[in-house]
Amino acid sequence: MSAQAPPQTIQRASKNVLNMLKAGAKATVSGLFTEPKKFITLVVLLILLVLVSYYFLLMLFLTPIIIFYIFLFVGRRIWEERKKKPVGRLGSFFISLVTVMVILPSVLGFMIADTATIKAAKIPRDYTDVGAHNGWILSSDPGLTWDHIDQGGFGRSSSRAYIYDGSAKPPYPGIIFIITVKSSPLTTAPYLSDQAQAQGKTMLEDQILHFQYEGLTIDEATKITGTRTIKSGCKTEYFEYSGKIVAQPTDLRLSGFVAGGKVKIHGEIWKCSSTGTIVAAAGVAQYGYTFEAGTFMAEQTAVHKDYPDDSRTWTTAKNLINNVVCA
Repeated sequence: MSAQAPPQTIQRASKNVLNMLKAGAKATVSGLFTEPKKFITLVVLLILLVLVSYYFLLMLFLTPIIIFYIFLFVGRRIWEERKKKPVGRLGSFFISLVTVMVILPSVLGFMIADTATIKAAKIPRDYTDVGAHNGWILSSDPGLTWDHIDQGGFGRSSSRAYIYDGSAKPPYPGIIFIITVKSSPLTTAPYLSDQAQAQGKTMLEDQILHFQYEGLTIDEATKITGTRTIKSGCKTEYFEYSGKIVAQPTDLRLSGFVAGGKVKIHGEIWKCSSTGTIVAAAGVAQYGYTFEAGTFMAEQTAVHKDYPDDSRTWTTAKNLINNVVCA
């Protein structure tokens, strides 16, 4: 006597769920083009969906989920009326499984699409050489100004660098870096963005303190910290250090800085709620010379008078960061 094959309950349950969706879809769209009221309702819903999705990207990705549950709700009621019984545990299991299969790609798609809407924070043109003729220019060097896609589209970052060449005499040279990062929901959700800002501040300060820039030494004892509200209304956290350059830079982009130069460093970070980004800015500016042996103009007796301390570039760098826009 041959063994009897076990009942294909799993296959039957999955088939039942698919039949529910099919019945729900058929019942929902039947008469769509013959019943004016149903057709007008659909058109109105589509228009509302387009309008809402324009302002709320999430609604666009919720659409498949909404349609799925409409079909499932209608189809399940039809199926249970026909069969005179509930779907059972296996049926509920497959409904949950299909739900996950619908929700997961929708959520991932939203995260990637939302992250792609990143807006790079920048200094307005009116505050640079283009508008104010103040000598601060946006660098076109791809090593300083760039846009990156990270983690397969789940993270994006942008850098904007502004350089003031200055001269051997005041006003001295300076440079500003502005890094924008977006990763939904890490930088967009309120609680997660607070954590991202705190982590970003730690990383920014660590990178500045351990910056592999030849000849730059930072006096950690000069650290100053504080908070402020910049012009855009964003609340920021900042820190400042003093340091000096003990060797002549070979990097042409930083050739304005010379051995013996005294510098100040400003790091600042904030979250831009309107764009869901975290913005980190760093400004480095020379404000004088050490006149130590072997450095710039150290051998000249009149050097202190001809090359005095001057904070104009340093002050301008901080003012420009104050005017950064992120929206």
